[in-house]
Amino acid sequence: MAGSLEFIKSTTESGVSSFSITDCFSAKYDVYKVVADDIVTSTQAFLRLRFINSSGTIISTNDYDFADLFLKAETSFTQRIYKSQDDIFDFNLSDGSISGGAGNTIAEIYNPFDTSYTNLSWEASNIYSSNYGVGLKGVGVLKQSTSITGMHFLTNTGTVTSTIKVYGVK
Repeated sequence: MAGSLEFIKSTTESGVSSFSITDCFSAKYDVYKVVADDIVTSTQAFLRLRFINSSGTIISTNDYDFADLFLKAETSFTQRIYKSQDDIFDFNLSDGSISGGAGNTIAEIYNPFDTSYTNLSWEASNIYSSNYGVGLKGVGVLKQSTSITGMHFLTNTGTVTSTIKVYGVK
């Protein structure tokens, strides 16, 4: 991805089951970079992503399609395809019960403020168990004609601690 980054916003959350970062997308950029650092969950859990529309509503309808490559270090890779989901459920996978079990995700969000579509791609790395790490590479789409202004993160179980930073790509 060519271009320089302009910092927009960040949030650091600790020991919560969900959190939002709002008013981070606008008409100023077509592409945004999202960096999630030091993702630690209280138990083995997925960090899930939902978008927030310009009315401030968290989109939790079955309008997310995505595919990913689940890259477990100790076995063969798994290609997964999901349609009509209520979130991107594997934005990251963390196991906070393991020392050093923090994960990281870098994502690109395309055209969030445009009402025609919102696409994303992401790459994640983390410690999956005490024996091996795991990587995730994914692509997805929100199939709604709505303007997106923020993101909502939640876990499928337990709590999460993380820092999320959002940049506009010039």
